[in-house]
Amino acid sequence: MKNQPDKLPLRLPTVALSCLLALIFLSSCAGSKITERGLSYARLGQEMPKRDTKSLKGHAVADTTFRDQEYSWRVSTVKYKQGNVYLEEDFFMEDVLNRIRIETPELKVKGGIRVGQTLQVLKEASDRWYVHPLPDYQVFEFYSQKFPRVHFLVSEPGKAMDETDWEKYPISDFDPASKIVGIVIF
Repeated sequence: MKNQPDKLPLRLPTVALSCLLALIFLSSCAGSKITERGLSYARLGQEMPKRDTKSLKGHAVADTTFRDQEYSWRVSTVKYKQGNVYLEEDFFMEDVLNRIRIETPELKVKGGIRVGQTLQVLKEASDRWYVHPLPDYQVFEFYSQKFPRVHFLVSEPGKAMDETDWEKYPISDFDPASKIVGIVIF
């Protein structure tokens, strides 16, 4: 049997290349995580992007003002391929990031939960959910102590909403196929 020492040098570049590709992959995934503090490029409590910002992390940005009854606030819309992320300022604190609303499946919460998945994923992630109806937006807000500061917006068309009695909405009363249409951090 012949000793084959010349094959060893070929393995070293292959291993090094594999490690480099793995690091590149992991660093590209790091920006797609939603945490209780926000995103890699937008954290709650930090300054809002400057008004003339054209892009963040390679995504186009548009600045606008949202209005809801007597309130108005500045919003920077970050445009992804499959939806948007809304970086919203506080009503009272000038240029401070107060809320992040994600409406794209390109970003995910720990455990892989993302927009577009079903309520069944939330049921599997935690056994205790609080549900708050938001009739003005035709969604239900789901939140759990397992996901601090992270709220999931779920659409179940046709389900009656009553803001006076939140206790009447156990998660078991919802269709497991109802869709997560947004994730909000505040």
